[in-house]
Amino acid sequence: MKNSILLMAVAGVILLGGCSLLKDLKQTASENMEIDKTLPKYKLNMENFKEISYEGKTYVIQEAEMTKEDLDEPIGKVTETITINENNEILSKKELKKS
Repeated sequence: MKNSILLMAVAGVILLGGCSLLKDLKQTASENMEIDKTLPKYKLNMENFKEISYEGKTYVIQEAEMTKEDLDEPIGKVTETITINENNEILSKKELKKS
C-alpha cells in the first residue's frame, strides 16, 4: 500500500512537470512560426551548395561553430530541402528510401 501511494505521488509529479514542458514547447513553437512568417526567403545555389542568395547578393555558407549567445535575431531562411552525398550529388527521395 505504501509503495502504491509513493508510485502515485511520483507519477503525479512527472505528469505535472510534463504538462509544463508541453506548454513551454507549444509557446516556443508558436513564437517560431510567427517569426518564420516575417523572414525573407534566401535561395540555395543548386550548383554550389555553399552559397545562398537574396535580392541579388550572394552569401557563402561557412563551416563555423557558434554558440547560441553569439546569435542575434534571425535574418532569413532557406526554403529548399535537399540531401546530398559525399560527392555533392543530390539524392532523390527514391534513393533515400532504398537506404
